[in-house]
Amino acid sequence: MPGARRPLVVGPLVVGPLAAGACALLLLCLGASSAGAEEALALTKAEVARAVAARASIARVRWRDGRFGDVSATRHAVVVRRDGLLLMAGLPPSRQGSFTALLPDGRELRAQIVGSDAQTALTLLRVQASGLVPLPGSATPPPPEGTQPSTPELSPPPLGQRLLMVTGDGAVAVGPVRAHDRYGRYVDPRRRAHRRTTGLVGVALAAVDADAGAPLLDARGRLAGLLVGRKDALTGEAAANAAGLRARPTAVEVLALPASVARLVWPLLERHGRLPRAGLGIETREADEALRQHLGLEGGGHVLLQVEPGGAGARQGLRKHDVLVSLDGRAVRPGTTLHDLLLPYRPGARVRLGLVRGGKALTLDVQLAELP
Repeated sequence: MPGARRPLVVGPLVVGPLAAGACALLLLCLGASSAGAEEALALTKAEVARAVAARASIARVRWRDGRFGDVSATRHAVVVRRDGLLLMAGLPPSRQGSFTALLPDGRELRAQIVGSDAQTALTLLRVQASGLVPLPGSATPPPPEGTQPSTPELSPPPLGQRLLMVTGDGAVAVGPVRAHDRYGRYVDPRRRAHRRTTGLVGVALAAVDADAGAPLLDARGRLAGLLVGRKDALTGEAAANAAGLRARPTAVEVLALPASVARLVWPLLERHGRLPRAGLGIETREADEALRQHLGLEGGGHVLLQVEPGGAGARQGLRKHDVLVSLDGRAVRPGTTLHDLLLPYRPGARVRLGLVRGGKALTLDVQLAELP
């Protein structure tokens, strides 16, 4: 993809009203080609049908500030389980407010936070309801009885794939995936600390602030991603394509969290109230092109900049200047971060690292520790 590797600094990334202030993002790095010229992508009959079906699984969530009652904001959330679990792409500005969910069937219920994770910017909510319709693809099917679950591969939707955005109030838009491994920075409202997101995907489709959190669907009507925010301003809407739907024709670049990440994270938020993170007490940076060519690496790689003395990595044989090239046989993709690589793993898991040390390849089996 031409221009996909050029550094890009833009901002601020618009992430919708709920993220105002505490969760404002700045898009920083690993640039992609722009969304291109404005284009009106007409909906097919099949996409209209998928949009109508998906609306039964999309709620609108309103947050109201507990200190200033007139301060409120709205995002979308998707139903992930029949018994009232809703997944929202976004963090609450503070824990002092309250959530109300407008369900697809018209009920308006109080919602409670089950758990949230800053780096993936996901919040799991619960409402006292049953018989809801989970969005297809929002949950990972359990492994066959008697088998152990394997470590998931967090693959983004392929470049060029056409995705359909649907909102709870009937707005729709379509467009192709333009980029992988985009990142943003924001402020964690709980710790007031700056955080970096996990890898996002860039999609060229029409979106406005009010669409934040809306699902992006693939050709089978399954969840492909959750809309986090957009880069550019957009005004105006086209005529409705079908009863209850209205299409926006002007494409801008939006950023979305891949569905594979959402499926991994929300069950852990339900179980722990947070995402337990695994690590090795190391800091890395992506290997540049010159180093990859020197070492003959076809894919990506991460250079170990620091190995914490006495940390899990140091105790198990990792050294400064080692180059990490694979985990459990999976090559390190260019453009990723160490947090992306370790996201599928939990503390205590054992993982086989493929390394290059002093120009020679070696493997090292290590046990991951829990990050604070």
